[in-house]
Amino acid sequence: ANLFVGNDSGPTHLAAALGIPAVVLFGSSDAEVWYPWKAPFQRVQNSFDCNPCPGYRCLVYDEPKCILSITAAQVKASVDAALGAARPQRSAEIDKSATPK
Repeated sequence: ANLFVGNDSGPTHLAAALGIPAVVLFGSSDAEVWYPWKAPFQRVQNSFDCNPCPGYRCLVYDEPKCILSITAAQVKASVDAALGAARPQRSAEIDKSATPK
């Protein structure tokens, strides 16, 4: 796989263990502690005063706004950034010394 997209969970860390770049959606968990090690990743997380929290239920809102506030546009932007970083950059200028005469 060229990229893994998922929330902060076991499969995300398995992808990281295999060196697969990831886009990781973080809700209540502490991204500074639970980020995927040893693999490039893009973090998608919206900041809330109550974050990080225990995560077993939302202690501030009626629903877990931290994860529900993540939009498809945020995820797409992170996917685009991750895939762009994985692609080799092409030079706009042609090296004329390499062309046969």
